[in-house]
Amino acid sequence: MAGPIHAPIASFNARWATPLFPLAAHVFSVIGGLLIAVVGIAQTVLAFAYPWQLSGVVPGSSVAYAIPGVIGVVCGVAITALGFRLRRDSRTARSSGIMIIAFSLVSIFGGGGLFLGLVFAFVGGILAMTWRMPSLAELRNGLPSYRTLTAEAVSSRQGRSPPVVIPPSVTKRFCMSCGTENPLTSRTCSKCQAPLY
Repeated sequence: MAGPIHAPIASFNARWATPLFPLAAHVFSVIGGLLIAVVGIAQTVLAFAYPWQLSGVVPGSSVAYAIPGVIGVVCGVAITALGFRLRRDSRTARSSGIMIIAFSLVSIFGGGGLFLGLVFAFVGGILAMTWRMPSLAELRNGLPSYRTLTAEAVSSRQGRSPPVVIPPSVTKRFCMSCGTENPLTSRTCSKCQAPLY
């Protein structure tokens, strides 16, 4: 009777691994920054597109009405850029979080993206400031688990080979029967035609 064969439960998928950057802070900051920028653009466009309506309510130039919109656009673009910076370089999470909070508070003078964008950006900044790099144990827990299958259980899978976990650094597969080097995508050995489990 053949010995047990170790086969993974699921294929390796990097999408389900623990992220190495503050994912929630990135998402909240980008959404908040985009909301603030879009509302700021709308305010600026309305100030110059309908100056006669604005001057009928409160006398003044269109530039004065456009200033809050420009503040919103600048703050929104800065917050969005800092949100993407969180994804590119997680070492700057604390400093980026502080700047995101600062820009979100300044965006109050530009409407703060109807205050919804301000709330999203503020929460994203706090999440970035409090984020920490996951430990090695947490990263290991994110890897797929293994179970033990007998050779009969593997052969009874109607000719289908079990799913295989292939770490991203592996570029070749070796045959367990003859030791021949095979391409990573091969299901059977190119020399002895043995299945590559």
